[in-house]
Amino acid sequence: MGNLPTWDNPDKLQAVIDRYFDADENKTNPTVCGLALELGFSSRKSLYDYIDKPELGDIVKRALMRVENAMEKRCGENVQAAGAIFRLKNHGWSDKSEVEHSGLTPPPSHLTVTIATGESLDPSSRDND
Repeated sequence: MGNLPTWDNPDKLQAVIDRYFDADENKTNPTVCGLALELGFSSRKSLYDYIDKPELGDIVKRALMRVENAMEKRCGENVQAAGAIFRLKNHGWSDKSEVEHSGLTPPPSHLTVTIATGESLDPSSRDND
């Protein structure tokens, strides 16, 4: 088993990433795994670890955004949308809406009660006997 690649040159890293995205099979359907393999990694985690490297992190983040962008476009095309949606969910996207409900309904600001006898329920309008 060979050594894992060590990328330390931003220009070389960018060149390999560009080569990956320029390949015909990756122009419309790039993947994180495909990108990791192109860079010589044996896992997606190895690719994600480069996000924390000062000179390389932004290059890797941008490459991952390009993959995500392609997935978004596929959702809009209705071509294998279910697969693209699944992949986006694995990138932290969600298709559920969340409604926060405390269970308490605020009281009405004004309540008017009319009684058929015509008597007022307002204590201030009653005569004090």
